[in-house]
Amino acid sequence: MIEKISYGGWPNCYRIFDNEAELIVTTDVGPRVIRYGFIGGQNMFKEFVDQLGRSGESSWQPRGGHRIWIAPEIVPETYALYNGPVHATPLDTRGTHGQNGDPDAPDQKRHRAYAHVRPVGLVNDGSGRRRHN
Repeated sequence: MIEKISYGGWPNCYRIFDNEAELIVTTDVGPRVIRYGFIGGQNMFKEFVDQLGRSGESSWQPRGGHRIWIAPEIVPETYALYNGPVHATPLDTRGTHGQNGDPDAPDQKRHRAYAHVRPVGLVNDGSGRRRHN
């Protein structure tokens, strides 16, 4: 499922989730996946708390989460600021997250997330305990 939520001080985020796991992408800055983990559990990504909810800075910000980038890394393109809003179009059970409001641009960074994808390396062993594998 997908729902629009506020997260970390950013009012325009999308939460993609099922009964156990969730992924949260920002649209106020990005493209960036800011949270990935079990519902109510630990975020598998680092968050720089002092940078959450901020935008529009004149320098590159790590913020945390997972920044979507083009590989191989090429300076300066790979480290573009990405401190402004991005375009997001929720679809039935998946979401598309693109930079600079134009999801069809040829150089567009895009992220497609599916609601039924489990975080890699997370294990629910059936005992009610969840652990990182």
